[in-house]
Amino acid sequence: MALDQEKPASPNPEGSFAGIGRRFENILLKNLDLLLQRYFARADYPFIDMKLSLIDGVDFDALPDAKKTLKGSGAIYSWIQGRGLEALSGHAEWLEECRILSESDKRFRLSQIKTVLLEVSAEVERLRRINGGHLFFCTDSQGVPLGPNSLWKDFAKRAENTSTMSDLFCCKGLFAAYTYLQDSAGASRAAGWFKAILADIDLGRFINDQFFWGKENASPTGQSHASRMIALGGLSLFAKLSGDRFYLDTAAGFIQHIIEKHVNTGRFSALQEFDFIEFLAGDGTPQRNQGRVLSDPGHCLEFVGLATKALRLIESGAYAEHDNLLKLCRKQLPGILVHNFNNGFNRRSGGICKTFDLISRQPVDSNMPWWSLPETIRAASEVLAFVPEDPRKGQILQILKDCADAYLDRYINPSVGCMAYQTRDAQGKVADIPPATPDADPCYHTGLSIIDFLRATARR
Repeated sequence: MALDQEKPASPNPEGSFAGIGRRFENILLKNLDLLLQRYFARADYPFIDMKLSLIDGVDFDALPDAKKTLKGSGAIYSWIQGRGLEALSGHAEWLEECRILSESDKRFRLSQIKTVLLEVSAEVERLRRINGGHLFFCTDSQGVPLGPNSLWKDFAKRAENTSTMSDLFCCKGLFAAYTYLQDSAGASRAAGWFKAILADIDLGRFINDQFFWGKENASPTGQSHASRMIALGGLSLFAKLSGDRFYLDTAAGFIQHIIEKHVNTGRFSALQEFDFIEFLAGDGTPQRNQGRVLSDPGHCLEFVGLATKALRLIESGAYAEHDNLLKLCRKQLPGILVHNFNNGFNRRSGGICKTFDLISRQPVDSNMPWWSLPETIRAASEVLAFVPEDPRKGQILQILKDCADAYLDRYINPSVGCMAYQTRDAQGKVADIPPATPDADPCYHTGLSIIDFLRATARR
């Protein structure tokens, strides 16, 4: 069907969201259709295929050197497969609520989603079995780890006895897929795996297995919040789909840990209140690199959204033992959101910088990935629902407007399924720099964040 091309108004600071929901729904459907069309165009490729340039739409396999690079179909990114499974499951649920599709259009897409979930889940399980119960950031179709150099292969080998970020993303995706497919045995396996990953996070047996484009190091050093932050999304997902309060109790502990360890609430006199510290040294102080203390504003804003989503589930369960955490977060999360958005947002070009130095108060990596904008839209809408009378409400509404305007007006590429350019530089020019993978987002950051926003808007 032809989707609506109309461009309604953006939300205004007073909280009117008239029209913006319809525009976002159109974008989500176009993104979803692009993913599904690419999957069914290749009967011989049982993986989610988002291997195309979001700048010009060129398929990576059409590049002359595709077979020699980490871009082509021979490179399977576990993060893309796991995120895609979770996103497709979430979109299947959302399609039932979608206001701009006929029932026949919904059923057609739901049938396609079911096929993708069945086939891709089987492939992810196969790769996991090959690697002794773990997954790695990038492998070939036989599960052999791939990377930019020989050092990466050694790093991947050292990861065999510890949980990885790829494990976490794929475990979440498999649980969502199996639950949607009503495969109780598969969902039970994924739940057991998730609990093992959570235990590894607590015991420090967890690594970010990502390699970084243009950098020799396999992973930054220092104690990161990332494992607990990404796990928060899974904890809400597992709690919602299983009804097991273990997941919300764990989420409460993870939120407490991140706020106590990574948010400056007065412990570090060299930093400002609510600064979010990306890496800690072994003694728990902010890690310094050439005098800098790095913050990733997008990661902080993503944390705010995922934490608030979990807290609202805890609140709805009326778990009295978490009342103090709820009070703390109602007081602090709005401030954390506003402060770190202001640290990272480039008002001239409309985007959020990748890294920010908390000492010089200047961007370190001024490039602006797309994903932090929808994550901040989710964070703002969740905080508004969690603390509706916060005195910073007007500022939070303005943040939502700024991010929606930047995303809709400066990042969308209408010629490539209305997907967002992956990165723009500080001057606002499109930059060919992959934020994590060269593969495009499989409806995860944008889709799941905006679905949460649409639901929060519907409740207003």
